[in-house]
Amino acid sequence: MILNKRYKIYIAIIFILLVLVLLLLFKGTSNKKQHRQRVSYYSFEQLQRRGAIRIGIFHNYTDYFLYHGKASGLQYNVSKKMAEHYHMKAYYTVYDNYIDACIALMQNKVDVLAMPFDSSMADNSMFAITVPYTTASKVLVQRKTSPCVVVGDTTRLKPVAEDSAYTLMMMKDIHSNRMPYKVLQYLCPVSWHLMMVGNVGYARMFAMLDSGMADAMVCNTHDIDAYMSQRNKLDTIHLWGTSMKMGWAVRKENITLCDSINVWLKQYTASLAYKNLCKKTRYQASITKQRTNLRRTNISWTDNLFKYYARHYDLDWRFVAALAYKESHFNPEAEGAGGASGIMQMMPITAQHLGHEDLNSVESQISAGCKLVARLVNRFKKAGVNDEDLYFFVAAAYNAGHKSIENAMQMAAAMNMNQYAWKDVEKAMIKMNDAKLMKKYGMSPFYKGKFTAHYTHDVMMSYMHYINMIDKE
Repeated sequence: MILNKRYKIYIAIIFILLVLVLLLLFKGTSNKKQHRQRVSYYSFEQLQRRGAIRIGIFHNYTDYFLYHGKASGLQYNVSKKMAEHYHMKAYYTVYDNYIDACIALMQNKVDVLAMPFDSSMADNSMFAITVPYTTASKVLVQRKTSPCVVVGDTTRLKPVAEDSAYTLMMMKDIHSNRMPYKVLQYLCPVSWHLMMVGNVGYARMFAMLDSGMADAMVCNTHDIDAYMSQRNKLDTIHLWGTSMKMGWAVRKENITLCDSINVWLKQYTASLAYKNLCKKTRYQASITKQRTNLRRTNISWTDNLFKYYARHYDLDWRFVAALAYKESHFNPEAEGAGGASGIMQMMPITAQHLGHEDLNSVESQISAGCKLVARLVNRFKKAGVNDEDLYFFVAAAYNAGHKSIENAMQMAAAMNMNQYAWKDVEKAMIKMNDAKLMKKYGMSPFYKGKFTAHYTHDVMMSYMHYINMIDKE
């Protein structure tokens, strides 16, 4: 009898435990669903609290390119000014085509696509298009060796014999899936082959046309400006005189972000500053097109030296180049305060400590700079800094000295923050100019902490741009 009672008690306890486990699992699943819904996109208010906005952009001669080691481009400059106006840092991700960019927007990998979107082409169930910042019209690009276009009152592709193999290439965009059929009905005879391409991007399409894989393609004036450089085999003809108003894209449900961008764009695009920016960017792009190939854009004239010595010390040469840009804008004759000199702005006593007595040549300056960076990398690695934050600590130490940054790490630990996370060390470093606070913690003040924080941010932003646009090797 006693055993039966115990048995029933055990069964009851097990049953209660199972119910509790099921309740916990249900609650966890519900929280995950709520979390997924909560982070499906970031509203304008959330972005402002985070202090950062993620922007998707094209890498070409009009949107986003390098000019004398500095990021430039119309879309880049306008989106950067928008972020600065709302006191946010702008972080960029480069895409080669609309499909990948639109998918990234839907997956919350970016907050806005600073790319030319025509509101009439957008899928209204997915995206909201901002007020226009420019206009564009449809253009037919053809190979000069294939005179396949008749120009008169209207523009049509010339009918060809059945044994001919003329091909019209069209971009199959996720945001313009209705457009190819309109174009096909308008100008493409039955005897032509319509080639629909996916996520290869316009740069690849222009290369395919240039190499003879197709005879003509349809794009807009923006794409002509961006990708037509140095393609002497190609010719352009405007298809329609009507202009399309082009804006950026955000998630359709992200109303607050779209409204905030619209308020700023309306004001900025009507200003003289915007007109001057367009002229300046157009000039920079034309110079860049004349001097370089887009996908092999150099950061500076000393790239080969950066690559050689960075490889010797197992460094990312683009990070060293970002330091050099911040220090001297790649000027080997630059002279700084306290006797610092050269591309890497190194102090003579530091160079001697590294075994470099002579810094008169560009090669010796870069060699010494890479050696110093390598020592700082090893120092902070041994201290426990992870790879994700490592170059932040190195950049800060290059500016202020490793002892100052190590003191900031101690300060972060004293303030119950993570001394190995740059965001916490940066906060502690900025507060180190408060003499009373430092006295409380028994440490010496660091009065240039805010300056070093800005320095580090500038270096890492340049490094981010170089990663976006330049191959490591």
